[in-house]
Amino acid sequence: AATAEPAIAALPPPVPVPVPAIEPEPAALPPGTVASVEQVTRFVQGYAGGECFYVTPLQLAVRDAKIEAFGASPSPFIAFDSAFQRAMGFEPEISLRQITRDQCPAVEFMARRAGQAGTRPPRLTLRADRIRSGQELQGVVESRGDPNLDVVLVDSEGLVHSLSPYLKRSGERADFSLKLEGSGQAEKAQLVVAVSSNRPLPALRSGTPMRADRYFRQLAEETRGGAPVNVAAGYFKLGG
Repeated sequence: AATAEPAIAALPPPVPVPVPAIEPEPAALPPGTVASVEQVTRFVQGYAGGECFYVTPLQLAVRDAKIEAFGASPSPFIAFDSAFQRAMGFEPEISLRQITRDQCPAVEFMARRAGQAGTRPPRLTLRADRIRSGQELQGVVESRGDPNLDVVLVDSEGLVHSLSPYLKRSGERADFSLKLEGSGQAEKAQLVVAVSSNRPLPALRSGTPMRADRYFRQLAEETRGGAPVNVAAGYFKLGG
């Protein structure tokens, strides 16, 4: 029997999409003025870098800023560096962790929570920033007061894997260690994301890998309007 052709419905007219206003660049400090740590912090946390852009201060002092950056392209961070120098009057030290487009939902989730009132980001440390296939990923994370702590790995293909089964907890501290297998010889970017909160989050309990866009959308829905969710990220490269 012949297969019936699917019916094609007429699409409704497109809905106009409002163009977001461009945020003005912060005004430069008066000549001879030394930026305070508070001014630098506000600049970093308030800078709008666009999609797949996240910056977080690692160390701030007078005329000294060490900043960790996560994104898929260097261009927005070159613009950030120029804007920082114009506004703050000195050059920051920026460490760019370049990720894949498939990992961007994780970075955008973190960026939306940067600078939220009451946040206490976990302290996440990885033992190495380069791992060969067959070696162990080792790290430690401190939740800093939150009773619930989970850790996930976002691989270069954008799949989110729960590391919670590998956590060995002791008070606010959790150590983890697991063997990783790479594919191919080229090194590929990997993200480790630690999430702490004052209540359990169902999205973090998934036992099967999930696409990053779906995973972090679900996590955002679960945390909308509630107490702050605290997030920290680690970065390493996995080679074959």
